[in-house]
Amino acid sequence: MSPALVQRFNLYFWNLIPVATILLLVFVTVVPWRLPGFGAITPAFILMAVFYWSIYRPDQLSYVAVFCLGTVQDLLSGMPLGMTPLVLLIVQGILISQRRFLLGKSFFVVWCSFMIVALGAAILSWVVGTVFFGAPLAPVPIVVQVVMTVLLYPALTWLFGRAHLAMLRYG
Repeated sequence: MSPALVQRFNLYFWNLIPVATILLLVFVTVVPWRLPGFGAITPAFILMAVFYWSIYRPDQLSYVAVFCLGTVQDLLSGMPLGMTPLVLLIVQGILISQRRFLLGKSFFVVWCSFMIVALGAAILSWVVGTVFFGAPLAPVPIVVQVVMTVLLYPALTWLFGRAHLAMLRYG
C-alpha cells in the first residue's frame, strides 16, 4: 500500500470516531441488561454523545448521520419511529448555534448547559410519546432517566475527550 493511501485511510478512520461512538452507545442502550425496570430509565447515552460531538467536532457529525443513528435506535428499542431523530436533530441544531458560547467554557458551564438540554430533550420526548401513545406517560421514569443521564455525563465526557485527543493527535 502506498503511504498516501495509508494516510487517507488513517484520516478516514479517525474522522469516523464520533459516529462510531454514537453507534456503540446505541447498542449499549438497547442491550437487555436483565435489570428490572432499567429499560424505562436507561440513561440517554446517545444524547450525551450528540451533545459532546456537536460542540467539539460538528464537522465530523452530520445531520444525516444523527438522523440515521437516531432511527437505528428507534428501530432497535421499539420507540415511536422518528422520535429519537427528531429530538437529536433539534439538540444538534441548538448546540451548533450555541457552539461559540460553549467552546472554551469551563466544564461546569458545559455540564449545566447539558442539564438544560437533557431536561428539554426529556420533555420533548415525553410530549411526543404522549401524543404517539394517546395517553400521558408516567413522569417518574423520565425524571430518573434525566438524573442518571446528567450524573453519567462527566464520565462519558471524559471518554469522549480521550477519543477527541486521539483524533487530534493521530488524525
